[in-house]
Amino acid sequence: MAFQIKTALVTLVSILAMLMPLVLATPILPASVSVRTAKQLNGLNVVDMDWVGPIFKDNTANTTLSGTAQRIWEQIIAINPNYAAENGIYLNTTAPLTDEIASPADVYSQLDSPNIDCSQGMTTEFDRCWEGILYLRALGQGAGMCNSGPLSCARVSCSWDCGLFLCSLVNEVVWVPCKDIAQDSVTIQHQCNGGSSDNTDHSFTHGRYNFDDHYTEVTLQDC
Repeated sequence: MAFQIKTALVTLVSILAMLMPLVLATPILPASVSVRTAKQLNGLNVVDMDWVGPIFKDNTANTTLSGTAQRIWEQIIAINPNYAAENGIYLNTTAPLTDEIASPADVYSQLDSPNIDCSQGMTTEFDRCWEGILYLRALGQGAGMCNSGPLSCARVSCSWDCGLFLCSLVNEVVWVPCKDIAQDSVTIQHQCNGGSSDNTDHSFTHGRYNFDDHYTEVTLQDC
């Protein structure tokens, strides 16, 4: 019996000796460490954008919808298939861009603004941002408003690796006309246009349009 106990103890010691290096190699995290579950942009949590506005022309009651500009548009049309016709909205995200669409006259009055920081964000191909911008313009042709939650960045649009964001700098919800976010994005493109980096007519840009309580940013995103 004594021999069996001695053998078992020797075996246990051998196993512990084999496991000890693994235990020592495993980092011990302090209790105060928290795991970040939300994606962030510039240190701010990325959240869904909210849109608030009437969906039926003969009913001024507001409806709140969440998501990117495209997802919100799809929800509106699902609720009221006649929304575009009732508000005189023509939306075609696959049609070729005209100079009037790509370079609205009111953008030029904002060029060379000190509030635009072309050093912010990561370079993205702006041609791919237009889908989101056109959806934003469509949302803004009605009476709808877009928002970002307190001290966070709302993902306004993310398509073809182009991200458009509305970020709140204050501890409260920031409301902005959806069409203004679209105009801000186009203004960033015009002022921070990096031109073509691949010998094509493609436009590359990134930047941030700063306001007192929020900013709009165009940047490369994985989407």
